[in-house]
Amino acid sequence: MLGLAACSLVMLSGGCGKKETTATPPQSEPARSTAPVPADVTTSADAQKAAEAQKAAEAQKTAEDQLAADKLAAEKAAAEKAAADTNAQQAAESTKTQALIDTAKSLAGQSKWAEVLQTLASLAGQDLTPTQQGVVDNLKTEAQKQAQAEAVKSATQQGTNALGGLLNRK
Repeated sequence: MLGLAACSLVMLSGGCGKKETTATPPQSEPARSTAPVPADVTTSADAQKAAEAQKAAEAQKTAEDQLAADKLAAEKAAAEKAAADTNAQQAAESTKTQALIDTAKSLAGQSKWAEVLQTLASLAGQDLTPTQQGVVDNLKTEAQKQAQAEAVKSATQQGTNALGGLLNRK
């Protein structure tokens, strides 16, 4: 029975050995003519070439603009880094300067006026804030007065000692 069903199916699908032909011609490539191309077709091709050239020019312009923007961004980043480095260096110098000022204050508190003047001399040529400059000027003035007073006192003491030795020789 299975065989009978299979045989019937083959007959129905294939017909009785008769093949009908359809009226559709086989597909093939379109024939290319050797006839001259009409002017409107040539103009269309030229327009297409011009459009492609314009697209290429626009793409080139876009690429150049992007390159310029990238270059500008890189220069800006380099400038910002240089500014940050400068700020860090100035902060370090300011900290060093402030440490020297604090040392001079401490020495002044101990009445070591010659050392105060030496410490303040090491600040020469450094950029000081107005506040720091005021403190340095005050310390320097005070240290010079005190150093001069100590020198006078020392000279007086030496003179007294020398005279005292002469006067006490009896």
